[in-house]
Amino acid sequence: MVKIVVVSDNHVLRTNLEHILEKWETADYFIHCGDSQFQNSDELLTKFIRVRGNNDNGSFVEEELVRIGKYTILVIHGHMQDVINYGGENVQGTATLADYARRVGANMVFYGHTHRADFHYDGQVMVLNPGSTDYPRDYSMRIPTYAVVEFDDDQLSVEFFHAETHDIITRKIQKKEKASKNDFLDFFRKK
Repeated sequence: MVKIVVVSDNHVLRTNLEHILEKWETADYFIHCGDSQFQNSDELLTKFIRVRGNNDNGSFVEEELVRIGKYTILVIHGHMQDVINYGGENVQGTATLADYARRVGANMVFYGHTHRADFHYDGQVMVLNPGSTDYPRDYSMRIPTYAVVEFDDDQLSVEFFHAETHDIITRKIQKKEKASKNDFLDFFRKK
């Protein structure tokens, strides 16, 4: 199984990122979806595939396509495709983000910006926001989060973790060989 740790929106704070790197030191990939507010050369970021958020300086790339096996992952900060959070449960623009991912050849998109954990599948593209490691805006939970994605040819797993305690908040697992297309879609729509 390939293991990817996905974080976003720590906004200068280091402690949770440092602990996440320690906890998951054997992960295959670390991805930061923007708004670290560190210099791109900061030693803490060296393990991360990283992109520029709306609060980062210009030395970061705006987006990154990461190919891992049969998956192509678009890493981007949501503001680049006008993903916005009006508060409450109202995040807008993820359909536009998924459309953009399709246009660039990605079947997964990892994004930041809203500070809210998000995971859904639109039938072609898996959309994931790990939330914020330090400044959550999920008005129902207010929990700082990050995500761990694991996959191989037969299974995909997404887990959201509390960024301070590392307790699992939610887990979604899909075994492809046992699922019909409708089961697969239902799996991604469940919260």
